[in-house]
Amino acid sequence: MQPPASPCLLLVDDDPMVRALLTVGMEDQGFTVVEAASGEAAMALLDGGLSPSVVVTDIDLGGGCSGVELADRLLHSHPGLRVILISGRGRQQGDAAQRPFLAKPFPLATLSRLAHGAPL
Repeated sequence: MQPPASPCLLLVDDDPMVRALLTVGMEDQGFTVVEAASGEAAMALLDGGLSPSVVVTDIDLGGGCSGVELADRLLHSHPGLRVILISGRGRQQGDAAQRPFLAKPFPLATLSRLAHGAPL
């Protein structure tokens, strides 16, 4: 009997240090983590067949689309895919209030619970 597959988490953040820390931490929490440095890179992975159980995205992704714009795109292109917004600047005006949000820094256990579908 094979062990169950680890849930896949797509992590989108333009800061390579944040991606590295969250990747290691979430892998320790039992996730398989795929990284993307931008919203466009995340969409390319998804359009290429990646099927994560959850997307964790920073709100401010530098140039290109923001994490909120990425979440909006995913609402239409991948309905039902859970998206968790994270930011070091707090929730900004207009960030869809219905979406789960964590302010950096946050405990990995909290992100893990949200990524598994538990409420905040």
